[in-house]
Amino acid sequence: MKELHKTNRQQHEKHLQSRVDSTRAIERLEGASGGIGERYKFLQEMRGYVQDLLECFSEKVRM
Repeated sequence: MKELHKTNRQQHEKHLQSRVDSTRAIERLEGASGGIGERYKFLQEMRGYVQDLLECFSEKVRM
């Protein structure tokens, strides 16, 4: 009975440590990806701008 309790306690401590490690990893990754969304949005807007500009140049060259 004591051995079972000891085993369960060790597993519990292992799971608690895993939870702490996971929480830290989530916080670290959320902090690291802070500007990626903004950069993606900027690049998509630039892509649209360049496409419009090229279309405009194509129409001007035809004349």
